[in-house]
Amino acid sequence: MEYEHYLVKANQSDDPFVRLLYVSSFIGGQYSTTWNYRMMKPFNPVLGELYELKNEKFKYISESIHSNPPTQAVHAEAKDYKYAMDSFVKMGFNGTYMKATPCGIQHVWLNSRDEHYGGTRPLTHINNILWGTLHLETAGTLKCKNY
Repeated sequence: MEYEHYLVKANQSDDPFVRLLYVSSFIGGQYSTTWNYRMMKPFNPVLGELYELKNEKFKYISESIHSNPPTQAVHAEAKDYKYAMDSFVKMGFNGTYMKATPCGIQHVWLNSRDEHYGGTRPLTHINNILWGTLHLETAGTLKCKNY
């Protein structure tokens, strides 16, 4: 199941705990591609560069709004939800691994419920930078709440 469907299911649920579970699963589901795709060079747009995707299910727009630290603003809309985020990552290096701390809150609004959720993401360790096999490890707590 594509994790975008979690927001559709959250919007359709009558149980507030199930809605929170689906929204949390959406935010956590973004880490499902860690092993396959996050080891590649990231999308790094030029300041002011715009990325737009529209289809019959949703519309998504992202723009690079700051260069140091690189910050993206994101907005998506569909029949069941709206999604927004401004995000940048604080990087640190301790000699054996890099620590990537995501900053910013992901916002989800469920249209039929008039509810607003916010979520923060856990940090990522990038291990074996200097020697060995490079690998990522997500650690910490994903927090999600209904405002």
